[in-house]
Amino acid sequence: MSVKYNIISILTSVFILGLTTIALAQTAEPKITFKQVDVKEISFKEAKVEFVFDVENPNTIDLSNLNIAYELFLGFKDIPKDIPATAKGDGVTFSIKANTKSEFRLPMTVSYEGLFKSSAELANMLIQGKKTVPFVLKTNFKLNLFIFQFNIPILVQAELPLPEVSASPVQGIQLKF
Repeated sequence: MSVKYNIISILTSVFILGLTTIALAQTAEPKITFKQVDVKEISFKEAKVEFVFDVENPNTIDLSNLNIAYELFLGFKDIPKDIPATAKGDGVTFSIKANTKSEFRLPMTVSYEGLFKSSAELANMLIQGKKTVPFVLKTNFKLNLFIFQFNIPILVQAELPLPEVSASPVQGIQLKF
């Protein structure tokens, strides 16, 4: 009886392993595209933003523990050499259900410190009409599925809004936050 039980157990394990192997062999890379930057708060010191990505899982299995590593370079249109990132992180994870498309939002607080020599320099630029500052966001989405590994690099080059300045005839210059 025990031998029969062991044979059934082994056959069941082999069957499940076979199905898992077939499913993994047919696993396709998720499709990830940058959509937009949503500004949540903005001040002279920093901007609280969410970088929004569309993520599509074309697979019949859920994908969990997708990891994103990122580096943000504020004030640049291309990735600079030998200059540290304004912000960086690793270990942000998310999941996506099988055969679905959804948004992934990467929240970040971006400091203007170091970009401008002083608050006066930022204020002067705003008064002169500068409304945005360029940035480069270098990301790498990673997914490990047993023997398969996906690395999906995405480079975003765009502009981040600065606080607005408006003139008021009664009060002079005002800053909008």
